[in-house]
Amino acid sequence: MDTKIPFYNLINIFLLGVVLVSGVIYLFYPLICSYSMNNIKELINDSFLLSLCIACNIYTVGIVVNRFSSIVIEFLFEKFNLIPKTETSYACFNEARKTNPFLYTLSREYAFSRGHTALWLILTIISFCRQYWGIGLAFLLLTILFSFSMRKFSYKIYNVVENYKNEKFKK
Repeated sequence: MDTKIPFYNLINIFLLGVVLVSGVIYLFYPLICSYSMNNIKELINDSFLLSLCIACNIYTVGIVVNRFSSIVIEFLFEKFNLIPKTETSYACFNEARKTNPFLYTLSREYAFSRGHTALWLILTIISFCRQYWGIGLAFLLLTILFSFSMRKFSYKIYNVVENYKNEKFKK
């Protein structure tokens, strides 16, 4: 069985990592600047190796944010009834996806919104801990925006799968 990672997933994970790392660098900029410039110059001497390491680390950060969103954010949203509980099996979802290809797009957008909800929530927490109230409020608003988006796509997916199940049992 040949399993391939879609290009979209690679870009989405990389984007999560880039935004989170950039946000953390911005929030901790004074600490980074206090680091000895000689140490930084030594690090930058091999720019290809440094670029490769940065890209790998950013991708890894993106994967961690993505998994955090899948495990923690989705659990909390289900726990507080912000999204419908997924009692439907994955097999049923895949069957419904065969009859309704739009379900794949909805699922992808749901994962995108869930990942960005986690991303902005993490940056909100870091901002408030560092007492950057203005940017923390902006990150909080983005968290809320992507939470609504996540909720919207979750209900669309739920409705499509439920309609498929109802049609299947009518036959």
